[in-house]
Amino acid sequence: SAQEVRPDSGPRAVRFNASCAPDCAPDNTGAAGEVYSSSSGGSKLTGEVVNDFTIEVWLANVCDPKQGLPGQPGFIFSMSDSSGAINWMAGAERNQKYVAQVSTSAGLRTFSVTGADFGGDRPHQLVFVRSGTRHTFYVDGAARPGVDQAGDLSSWNDDLFVHVGNSADRTRPFSGDV
Repeated sequence: SAQEVRPDSGPRAVRFNASCAPDCAPDNTGAAGEVYSSSSGGSKLTGEVVNDFTIEVWLANVCDPKQGLPGQPGFIFSMSDSSGAINWMAGAERNQKYVAQVSTSAGLRTFSVTGADFGGDRPHQLVFVRSGTRHTFYVDGAARPGVDQAGDLSSWNDDLFVHVGNSADRTRPFSGDV
């Protein structure tokens, strides 16, 4: 399983260590390719979200992925399944790029923010907000330029599970502390 990290102060973190250069993670610990998954589908969660929602994660010791293809981020946090179905996902790509994918009636949409370096020990906040048709990232409380994208959430699948640290099929691991 992944390793729980207990910092001197602040919340506990889970360290995921996949495809990380040996000098990237401070102690190169944590299980490669692990994923934490909910024990049942997300019907309660999808039933509560009408149109607006927020995904918030705190990250530290994030490795800039050295492997993987552009457009295929490591999954930090998602509601998805092993067939590739996604309601929403927050992930990390190469070159300090963070992405969110949202399934809408207009199709699967991808939003991104670049230049957010979360490589050190200090926890950083990454927030993705959907408000109406507006999609905005916040990095350590500062808003980045938002994007308007039409479509509602009627296409969400109640049977998808919530996953942390990897995709459901364990093919898109994330490296860092969540």
